[in-house]
Amino acid sequence: MPIIGLNKCIFIFFDIFYVSQAITHWVVTEEGRIQAQLDSVFRLKRPYDLVAFLKQEELVKNVSKYLDEMIQRKIDMDQKWSRISSAPEVEHELMSTDTDCIKAKNSADDVDLYMNVFDHASDKIIYKRQLPDDKNIKGNIHLDCKKISRLDFSMATFPHLQVLTQPWNLTWPKEPEIRLPLTSNQIAYGLSKNKTSWYLYNLASLHWRSRGESQKAIDCIKRAIHYAPREYKDTPLLNLGVMLHRAQCTAEAAILLHSAIDHAPHKPFGHFVLANVYALLGDYNRSIACYDNALGLDHNWNLVRTMRHNILCHSKLKQRLQQLQNSFTISIYILVIYQNKCKTLIEQQH
Repeated sequence: MPIIGLNKCIFIFFDIFYVSQAITHWVVTEEGRIQAQLDSVFRLKRPYDLVAFLKQEELVKNVSKYLDEMIQRKIDMDQKWSRISSAPEVEHELMSTDTDCIKAKNSADDVDLYMNVFDHASDKIIYKRQLPDDKNIKGNIHLDCKKISRLDFSMATFPHLQVLTQPWNLTWPKEPEIRLPLTSNQIAYGLSKNKTSWYLYNLASLHWRSRGESQKAIDCIKRAIHYAPREYKDTPLLNLGVMLHRAQCTAEAAILLHSAIDHAPHKPFGHFVLANVYALLGDYNRSIACYDNALGLDHNWNLVRTMRHNILCHSKLKQRLQQLQNSFTISIYILVIYQNKCKTLIEQQH
């Protein structure tokens, strides 16, 4: 058996040792086995790459840097998630702690932003004297405002609003809550005697609204606006504004209601309906201002006070939910950065 010299043994040992270190990173397991640590930063994908081998110290520094950043990102994410509540939790907390929400919840008044409001101007005594008696009416008279008088172009009827110049093909619900001081026969007879009575045209519009005839109601109310003197023009403007509001023509309704308020700023109904319109438009600050105007004109109007609490509560809830959404967006952004750091770390190891 040939004898190998000591120098040759040392050479073979060091040759094996350095080859092993160049190929991979070895560790001793708990069972005493020597095996490669595949997830080590010292593991080389190309063990023959001398440049990569020489840059391992720089690689370790970069990996340590990215690891520290990832740990910090992980801490930031955990802190963000710990402060985020679910939408039902946010709503429950607000409804049980906020003063406006508690008052709105405990109120017995029904809240309806499309609440029906109308004004038949029955307090206009001067017009009541002109009302016809039933005994003067023979047979049934068809109430058709378009046939009673022709309405030429009139700036008073807001011709720039497209919704008022095109046919209303709407399914309009009947409004049985509308009670009028005159029958349709009386209104038609009165208009046959006085074709420029804004008061009777206004009643005619309300009559057709009660029957669910939106187009006929529009035809009549436009004539009421056209013929009404300035001091009474607010009444038909309010009624038309309510119709547009209930037809979900919200922006156009706001224009009509502002005009009605300009003519009669002392009447609370216009402020109330305009507040509902702004609430539907999402302009809560203006809505609250209009509710305050209505309450300033009628301190005992509890329904307005309830509506005000509801809108304030809804506004706060919307703001809280928006903050919740922003927190989710920030958390997702942090998560994306975290994933990019992980990707960079993997690329550094390769």
